[in-house]
Formats: sequence, structure tokens, C-alpha cells
Amino acid sequence: MDRWQTCVNQTSKARRAQFRWKITSTAEGLRVQTSVRSFHDLARLVEQIRRIVSTHDEEKSLGLAIQPTPGLFDIWTEWCTPKRLRFPKDYPIDISKEQTDHLVELFCRTPCCSTSRIPFINPAEFLARYRSSPAYQPSTLLVYAVCAMAARNAFQLHVWGNRPSHESPQYNIGKPLSIAYCLRARELLAESFDEPSMDNCKAALLLSYCSHQNGYPHVIYFYEWIAFTMAQQLGLYDSNRTLTREENMLVWSLYYYNTWYRVLRGNTGSSLRSSAFFPHQPLPEVMTPNSKKEADIIECYAHNMWVYMFELLLLLDDTMARLIDTQDSATHRTLMDEVCIMQSKLDSFYARLPSDWQRCPSVTGRCHSSDHDEYYHVDAASFTQFCIQNVQIQYNINQILLHQGFLPGKPSSGKWYPVDRLCTCIDAANFIIRSMDRMIKESEGCCVPFVGIIFCNLVYCKLLNYDEGHYRDLARRCLKRSVDLAKASKSYQYDFEMARTMVDLLEQNIPTS
Repeated sequence: MDRWQTCVNQTSKARRAQFRWKITSTAEGLRVQTSVRSFHDLARLVEQIRRIVSTHDEEKSLGLAIQPTPGLFDIWTEWCTPKRLRFPKDYPIDISKEQTDHLVELFCRTPCCSTSRIPFINPAEFLARYRSSPAYQPSTLLVYAVCAMAARNAFQLHVWGNRPSHESPQYNIGKPLSIAYCLRARELLAESFDEPSMDNCKAALLLSYCSHQNGYPHVIYFYEWIAFTMAQQLGLYDSNRTLTREENMLVWSLYYYNTWYRVLRGNTGSSLRSSAFFPHQPLPEVMTPNSKKEADIIECYAHNMWVYMFELLLLLDDTMARLIDTQDSATHRTLMDEVCIMQSKLDSFYARLPSDWQRCPSVTGRCHSSDHDEYYHVDAASFTQFCIQNVQIQYNINQILLHQGFLPGKPSSGKWYPVDRLCTCIDAANFIIRSMDRMIKESEGCCVPFVGIIFCNLVYCKLLNYDEGHYRDLARRCLKRSVDLAKASKSYQYDFEMARTMVDLLEQNIPTS
């Protein structure tokens, strides 16, 4: 026994080989030599690569980028800095099979919380696979990632939040439960990093989004990079390959999230299509419902909403690229021509929308009811109205991005075009605020596109710089209204997507006098 104990002690004291990596530049690109022994080592490696690539990109674009209005697109850094919390290594919450089953069911039955945020998982297909034989079931990694998201949103809003007042429904129990599932999923991802599959690729991207939800933005890029690498290994970025609908939605989702992070970080110095994340595939096709069943209608509207959102992001991409490419050598007239071209494309997009997507939606009430059913039931009419509002909000964000750079220095300058751009931006900002007001007050507000408030406040902050008192008063009222509206939302109450930090930043723009 003594010899056995001595052997154990010596083994436990043996030093692990120091983790090393070597990154060299070759004619084919970056070459990495390393041995990854843990998720922590992998995170350090990804961070090192990200710093090298980011530095290289910044050096190349020093002389090219438009210098944006202060605070215009650089909110992401301030948004994330107060939240650089160390991700926990363990969480004192047990995960049971019964609990996992309930969260999977909840995820698949609440598209207002799931499909509204992520388009690359079909709830009906996922639930059917989960209930099928083991050979066809989704990977445990993807199941845990799905549960992490369901716990953070659907469970918090539609299960815990509906408890009686004496049972503390206001407590943010969804966050620790979500983190517990994220930790389990992270362990599985570290073990299956070199085993790319559609399930694992989806799980990595979903964990990136959950990290944003839970207030750990510094790990977003690790998971995003892993998902992108797996997608490449699966051949989803091969230009000569035709992707399935599922694969196409995944690569466009990767591009969508990565692009928005870049825009909010201020990386607008060149066309966003130069990103490695840009898909080599056409946009997914718009769907038509197979029947009048509510499930088919919900699936169709959710899918089409994301297709339209992808197309609007491409228009935003073109807008930034055109304006930046012509900034140095172009005359004022050329810039105006470019704006007119992009406005024409935006108008053409809107004209091609089906008639029901063009009408200003009226929210019909709560999106859930549990009458006569063990599970929550989504009201199709309310969900379709949400989808339409979401697209219209994004459309008006594009309007602001297109015209905000040409707002007049003084509203009484006498020049027709800048004043007209000012009216366009104010109308777009007011539309966004009114739409979000309906989402928050007239429905449950499961998923509110808070990023819209950022762009509304760009317009209102511009009004603060005008000498005329009535413009400043209008700006002050609008800024206060947008912040008060955000504070009334459930996203702010439960701090979804770091909403509290964002609102604190926006509140700093409101003049005290």
C-alpha cells in the first residue's frame, strides 16, 4: 500500500507538458503547429490567432476607412468592456434527463423565443429527431446548446416568469441554468473539436449566441471561429457545391452574426463581403406555406423573415462599400448618385415584398396560451406580425445608415437635399421606436431587436448638436423615450443580450439640462 501511495503521489505531481503553439506565415496562408490539451488551451490559441488577424486587417485599412461619427459604430467595445467576466469553470446545478427533455420541448414549441433569434435549427425536425431512435438523434452537444438557449429565454419568460408572485417569478433563474448547460456543452465541444458535423457546427454557433445572451461576449469569437472552421471542413464554403436548405441557412447565419459584430465594432473600412464568412451561395429561397396549419404558417414566416433580413444585410454591405470606395476621389454629386442608387435598391426590395409584409402590422396580443394543452401554444397571427415588424425595423435601420452621413450641419441651411435626409432619418427612427413600443407593451416582447434603438439614437444625438432649441428639446424627449421604453422590456428586466449595459450607455447621451 505504501508503494502504491508513493506511485500515486508521484503521478499526481508530474508536470504537464507546457502548452505551446507556433504560427507562421506561408505562401498558402497561416500555418499553425500546436497541441490542444484542453478547452482553455484552445481558447488561448484562438485569441492569439484573432489578435494577429485583427492587427493585420487594421494595418491594411488604415488609409481606407471612413472615419465614422464618434460613437456611431463603435458601441460594441463599450458594450462588452464592463462585461469581461471570467466564464465559470463549474456551476452548482445538476442536469437531469427529465429537465433536458422539458427544455427541448419548450425550445421547439416557442418559436417566438427560438426561431426568432436563430434560423438554422428547424424546431419540428429537431424535435422529431430527438424523439427518434438513437441512430438518428441529434448530438448531445447540440441538445445541450439548445437547452442553454431555451433555459435563458423561453423557460425564463414562459415558465418561471408565470409563477405566482410569492414564488419569485422576477428572479433570473434562466441565466444560471443556461450557463450550466453551456458548461456541459463546452466540455463536449472540446472533445469533438476535430469531429466536424452539421450538429456540432450548429452547436458551436448556438453557444456563441448564448455567450452573448449570458453576458460573456469575450468568448463569442471562440465559438464563432470553431463553427466557421467546421463549416469549412464540411465543404459548406466550396464554390462548386450546391447546399441544402439547412446548410445554406447555416452559412448565411454565420455571415449575418459575424457581420453585425463587425459593424458594431466599427470595422466598416471595406466591403463586408471581403469577410471570409461571406457565403459562396445564393440567398435561400422564400417559402410558401404547404397548408393553412398554424405550424406551417409559422415555419414559413420565420424562414422568410430571415431571408429578408439576410437580403437587407447585403444591401447594408453594398451601402457601406459604395460610400467608402467613393469617399476620397468622388465629388459631392457622385456621392449623391451613389446614395440614389442604394436608395433605389432599397425601394426595389420593399416593392418586391408581399403586400402583407408592406403593411404596418398591428400586434394582436399575447403570443402564447396554455389552454387545453400541456405545452405552450404559439398564436400564429401574433407571430407573423412580429416577423413583419422585425423586417420593417431592419429596413428602417438601413434607411438611417444610408442617409445619416449626409444630415445637415444646421437644419436651416437652406439646402433641400440635407434637410430631406434629416426628415427621412427622423421618420425611420420614429417608426422603429413605435414598432418596438408595440412589441413591448402590446405583446409579450419575447424577442425585441434592441439594436434598432442604437441607430435611432444616432439621429436624435445629431439633433442635439443643432442650435435651435426646439430641435434640442425634441432630441431630449426622444432619447428619454427610447431609454424608458427599453427599461420597460423583459429583455432589460432579465438582461437578455446584455440589454442593461446597452441601456446604461444610451442613457449617458441624454442631456441633464
